[in-house]
Amino acid sequence: MSQVFGGGAWLPPATYRTYATLAEIVRPANTWVTIDENPQGINDAAFAVVCKNASSATLCYLVDYPAPYHDGSAGLSFADGHAEVHKFKSPVITKAPAIANGPPLPPVTGTFANGLVTDVSWLAENTTVLR
Repeated sequence: MSQVFGGGAWLPPATYRTYATLAEIVRPANTWVTIDENPQGINDAAFAVVCKNASSATLCYLVDYPAPYHDGSAGLSFADGHAEVHKFKSPVITKAPAIANGPPLPPVTGTFANGLVTDVSWLAENTTVLR
């Protein structure tokens, strides 16, 4: 489940909205609630998306990995009730192993090529909004 429904631990404090009820969601059609998470990246009950400044490659990084089950795509449900399968571009996501009970995937930091900034930006834009 999206971190914005559990306090937003990876979001900068007082910058981004978190939600306690569905009625508080500003853009329900652009706020995902659940996502297919790579089983090797499951470290808690929330899927964290870093939203510091997703357009800057040096500030983008993955805490949790979407699952690449559907040819590099992951299923997401949104707060307005629709669901979609989103195709990711970066091999960091699409080629990450997805093995139940496998070793944890490491956080990925630095400047990225091969679509990772685009992927993290899309996730950030569909996670929450500024206060």
